[in-house]
Amino acid sequence: MQLADSIDLGALLGRLALRRPVFHSERDFQVALAWEAKLADPDIDVYLETRPADRAHLDVAFEKAGRYTAVELKYLTRGWSGEVNGQHYNLKTHGAHDRGRYGVVRDVWRVEQFASRPNSNGAVVVLTNDPSYLRPSSRASRDAAFRIHDGAVLAGLRAWDGSPPSRDMVDLKLAGSYQLQWSDYSTGDIGPRLWQLVIEVDRGVG
Repeated sequence: MQLADSIDLGALLGRLALRRPVFHSERDFQVALAWEAKLADPDIDVYLETRPADRAHLDVAFEKAGRYTAVELKYLTRGWSGEVNGQHYNLKTHGAHDRGRYGVVRDVWRVEQFASRPNSNGAVVVLTNDPSYLRPSSRASRDAAFRIHDGAVLAGLRAWDGSPPSRDMVDLKLAGSYQLQWSDYSTGDIGPRLWQLVIEVDRGVG
C-alpha cells in the first residue's frame, strides 16, 4: 500500500529493517518509521501522536497533495537483552497476550474511522519477537475473537467470550475484512528475530 499515495509501505519497512533491525520501544519504532519516510520523500508531511478528532489520536499520519494515511503501530515484545550495532537493547516482556491481541484489533477499528474519509487509507503495523502471536491455538479462551495468528481473518463483530480483562476493553465491530499474514521483519542474524504484520485498511466504515 501507499502512504499518502507517495511511499510504498512494504518497501519502506524493508529499508528500515536494514538500518534498524530492532527497537528500544514502540516510541522508538514510531520515530524511526517517520524518519525513514522523510528520507524516502522529503516533501511528505509526517505527524506523530496527532489528534485528528475529538477524543482520538493516531500514532503517525502521513499527508501529501491532499492524500492522507493513518497508521497505528504496535511493538509487542518478550524479554531480550543484547547489543546491536553498538547500541544496547533491553526489551521488556509485555505478556498478557489477550490484551496485546485486543490492542491490535482495536487499532484496526480505530484506523477504519479515518480511512473512510475521502482520499484516505490506513494501516496497522505490528512488530514482535514473540512467536506466540503468530501461532493458532485450539484452546478455548475468552479472547478467541481477537486472535491475530497467521492466516486469521478479522471481520464483523469481535466479542469477548465472557468478561473482558477490563471495562474499557469493549466488543468491536469491524467494517472491513482482513486476512492476516505475518512475515519476517528482521531475521535474527543481528539481534532478536522480529516478525511483522501489516494490516491494510482502505475500506473505512460503511
